[in-house]
Amino acid sequence: MSRIVIADPQPFMLAALRQRLADAGHEVIGEAGDGRQALELVRHQHPDLLILELDLPRLGGMELLRRLHHDAPQQKALVFTHLPAAHYQGLCLEAGARGFVHKDEHPEELDDAVRLVLGGRRVFSARTTHAGTEAPGSGEHITPRELTVLRYLSQGYRIKDIAEELAISDRTVSTYKARLLEKTQTDSLVDLVEAAKVRGLMNNSVVENLALQQPLPSSKAQDLARLLEILPSPISLWSRQGELLACNRHYLDAYGKSEAQMLGSRVFDLGVVAAEDSARLRREFLDGAAGDKLFTMVVSGTLHGEHRIIRLIGVPLREDDGESIGVVCSFVDITEHERDVERLQEAKAYLDGMRASRTRYLHYSFADMLEETRAAQRSLKIARDTHPGDRPLEDMAGNLARIEEKFEILLDLLLLEGGNEPRIPQPLELNRLTESILVEIHPGLAFQPAAHPQYGWIDTTRYLHLIRALMFAVARSGLSLRQIIASAEALHHGEMSWRLALLAEPGQDLPAHLADLEQRPGLQIARMICELLGGELRLGDENDPDCAGLIQLKLVRSSSSH
Repeated sequence: MSRIVIADPQPFMLAALRQRLADAGHEVIGEAGDGRQALELVRHQHPDLLILELDLPRLGGMELLRRLHHDAPQQKALVFTHLPAAHYQGLCLEAGARGFVHKDEHPEELDDAVRLVLGGRRVFSARTTHAGTEAPGSGEHITPRELTVLRYLSQGYRIKDIAEELAISDRTVSTYKARLLEKTQTDSLVDLVEAAKVRGLMNNSVVENLALQQPLPSSKAQDLARLLEILPSPISLWSRQGELLACNRHYLDAYGKSEAQMLGSRVFDLGVVAAEDSARLRREFLDGAAGDKLFTMVVSGTLHGEHRIIRLIGVPLREDDGESIGVVCSFVDITEHERDVERLQEAKAYLDGMRASRTRYLHYSFADMLEETRAAQRSLKIARDTHPGDRPLEDMAGNLARIEEKFEILLDLLLLEGGNEPRIPQPLELNRLTESILVEIHPGLAFQPAAHPQYGWIDTTRYLHLIRALMFAVARSGLSLRQIIASAEALHHGEMSWRLALLAEPGQDLPAHLADLEQRPGLQIARMICELLGGELRLGDENDPDCAGLIQLKLVRSSSSH
């Protein structure tokens, strides 16, 4: 089954073709009533065959064939038209069609043509392609593009409408019209159309010459001229020395001047760019134009009496033979964007200042409270020495030690938030380090080390604060732990995962204890420290009912040689 797109302005013809192709076992994947719609369908659907009428609105069949032949030369196209074969068959062959069938022929001719074209054959009548005798005016070669313009003119299209259909400038269409008047020896559009009707839109000899004539290659400069007309933004073409060669109407509208006033102007002398940026603009434009890569610059200036910030974009272009075309330039008004950035920068600077002031205040306050706590500890030591064995004094000493630890942790967090250098990690064996910390903090708690020695780079001070803060929060929640189990896993790129699982004593209401633990400030401090170490702290484990929590850190692996 072949996938086919059909293009015809007559709905009944579309329906008849669709039915006939379906009966022959083909699939019609798209239908179009005009040339532009057909072009989009082919570009997106990539059919095995396009069957088209030449007499299409918006984009004529000849122009459609030429564009397809240029963009997708492998695309198979079969012309099925009411227009005279004697005048169009050769042009269709030249434009890239694989076959031509006139609508006056028997329907079986179309069936055969579809089958042959899909099979890789070309279907053109030799009699009509090469027939013809010399006729008056046959020495005047009318190009395919001129013939396309003539067809539009004969249908009553205006110059502007034809330019839009063919994506060329009004002046180019006017030039084609002037050539047609000269070649047909007529003086008005009425006479030109009449001559076209009398000749059947040109005589056989001219068509034969067109069929044998090789099409002129399109140049980048010609393509650029068409592009200038259809792009919706201000576009201009400058010489590499900075003189304006061409521009579109959007560029003229931006400056509020006519083409005659603008052409030949120098990019450095338009009076738009601020004086302080003019020298830089000249230097950067000349440097960029001398190269072969896109360049861009941001300048400030005045446009329509308003201060604007503009981003200029330049692209140097050359023909395939290396000859310079010039520099295509566009600009984007980024004034509002820059103003938004300025406002955000101001807000950021204000917030940064507020945060710095708050951080300094907290730092000084915590440092003072830490010093007062240590002073209280010194006084308490004297009291304990004077009254040995006094239980309240012993409890107070423990409370002051925990307060001191919290202040140290908070100061550590403030230093990091303020942008100060973090503590330097060291390469240590993690089993031994963890066991030594637990012996100091919780001597009776069982510890199961990970299999094999595990060496990693770790900040020992923060690791100590992490375990202390967590153990203190656990004790305050009333939760009893029976064991901490360590495990490790090697990761990619020289990293490792280090985990500590906290197992609770059986027989406790673990969910209630964890809910209480979640509200403890010590747990939040432990989480913050865990994040500073590049890890996370989670409470509970749905896969292990005895697990009270899990510390997981991502560390850089170290060898035992350190």
